[in-house]
Amino acid sequence: MLTFDLFTSPTLGYAVITLAFILLVKSLVKPTYPSNIPPFPARPYPILGHLPYMMKGQRVKIQEWRKTAGDIFSLYIGSRLYVVINERKLIREALVANADALSNRPPVPHFEGSTSGVLFTNGLIWKEQRTTSVSILRSFGMGKSSLASKISEEVSEYLKALAQLGGRPEDASILTQNSVSNIICSIIVGKRFDYHDPFLIAFLESFEKQMKAAQNFSPVKVWPWLRHIPGNFLNSKTLNRESHVVIEQFCGKKGRMRFMTAHAATHLAPNCNDDDDDDDDDDDDDDDDDDDDDDDDDDDDDDPELMYILPYYLNGLLFFTTVCDKFIEQVTKDEDDMPECFIAQYWREMNKMKAKGKSTTLNVEHLRWILFQLFFAGTDTTSSTIMWYMYFMLRHPQIQEKVYHELSEVVGVERAPDLQDKTKLNYFWATVMETQRLASIVPQSLPHLCIADVTIQGYTIPAETVVLPNLDAVMLDENTWEEPLKFRPERFLDDTGALIKPDSFIPFSVGRRMCLGEALANSELFLYISALIQMFELQPSVEGQPPEVSFVEGPVCPPDRFEVRFIERAASETA
Repeated sequence: MLTFDLFTSPTLGYAVITLAFILLVKSLVKPTYPSNIPPFPARPYPILGHLPYMMKGQRVKIQEWRKTAGDIFSLYIGSRLYVVINERKLIREALVANADALSNRPPVPHFEGSTSGVLFTNGLIWKEQRTTSVSILRSFGMGKSSLASKISEEVSEYLKALAQLGGRPEDASILTQNSVSNIICSIIVGKRFDYHDPFLIAFLESFEKQMKAAQNFSPVKVWPWLRHIPGNFLNSKTLNRESHVVIEQFCGKKGRMRFMTAHAATHLAPNCNDDDDDDDDDDDDDDDDDDDDDDDDDDDDDDPELMYILPYYLNGLLFFTTVCDKFIEQVTKDEDDMPECFIAQYWREMNKMKAKGKSTTLNVEHLRWILFQLFFAGTDTTSSTIMWYMYFMLRHPQIQEKVYHELSEVVGVERAPDLQDKTKLNYFWATVMETQRLASIVPQSLPHLCIADVTIQGYTIPAETVVLPNLDAVMLDENTWEEPLKFRPERFLDDTGALIKPDSFIPFSVGRRMCLGEALANSELFLYISALIQMFELQPSVEGQPPEVSFVEGPVCPPDRFEVRFIERAASETA
């Protein structure tokens, strides 16, 4: 394959310099905005805007800027204007009082899923997809006892797996993620997977790798053309290879090539499943493929086609739709005998609308992305919260014992807690709320697109501005919460011990686009954590030395890995 050196190929060198000059001019000639837009916390760089300031972490930097720039400030991400809102009343003013102008999502460059599903769609498409999804989830008993029984069954398997550790120190994050993902799997496909199932393990490992890729800042993700610059510019080739590994776990080399070639040609999410007509040819070529593995690896790094379509799956989103395709195919292969699950109900509703000749946005493309979005929203957030809860209990053993004492008095030890116990376990639920507040696992809500000029706190937010609600600033606001960085469940209880929910407690955001899975998440958190504390005493890996960890930067921020010893309470009380 031909290669070029930037400094020995004049044509390519001139092209790169010319393109850089055009981008520089474009960045300097920004759209004219009103003079009273929110202030900038720092001077933006040419072309990059404020991105270089956030190279070491967006979350911490935005918090620093809040202290210097105030409750509302502007940023340039590239040449795009963003407005960050950091105060509870202002967030509600933006997302509730000005909902008509601020309920849209901005387009996500280089991500096909931004026009499908529920999270990123707008207008009539979003309304129908959200209404249908919520209706289906409610039919499964979201937030009710019918779904709670499924969650409890999964919790039972989770506790058995923890008991099998025999009190040895263990990082429980993968097991917790596996278990929580089974709740979503049971909803979307009507089945759960064994924790040692190769598919589940590979799927979640791939998911984690791609989420890590999404956490790291790289200008290559903002300007994909940078991948065409020869050499390992800005680490783009390394990111390329890491993504190839993930694709091959499910598709193999040939499947990966079909995956990427099909997408480059059609810009549609492909299906990695081999066509029946290709099976024989694939089998015949297996030996040749194996012989050429090493050569393929070298060639792939410099393949311009791979470099072109890399942005479409680098963040791990498009790739997972291929797995969702497999789920859809399995569930709908016999429409007269489909299992009761989200896919089946969506499929029936879609066909019913078509049979009646009604105009509808329900289709397989939207279903595919809804499945991924449900998996992402329902797995990563809940499992991260559970791990943060474990961490805080290790740091505060006296609080852990107080929770256990309340559980013993209200529920006892003869049965597992159920949702009907929730209203009687105020202190326990206060510890969960305090975990959600202090961990603040979703630091910034998904962005909103302003579709008309609005005024917030006297500042004009122009149309086409991206608005970023900073939930971190609200959940950790020292003007609202006394000693906000300390774990104090009592802040959610009044003088009589009754549970209270302050207006500044918004872990699921606010407004029309707030999380649709709040009821499911709360049911999962209650049933998982209450059963966990009822059955086990959580102890650090080294007695008297609780872990001290920070968060992992990303769209969702779990804690760094740490080990726990799960000591069965019956055993510890007997000893």
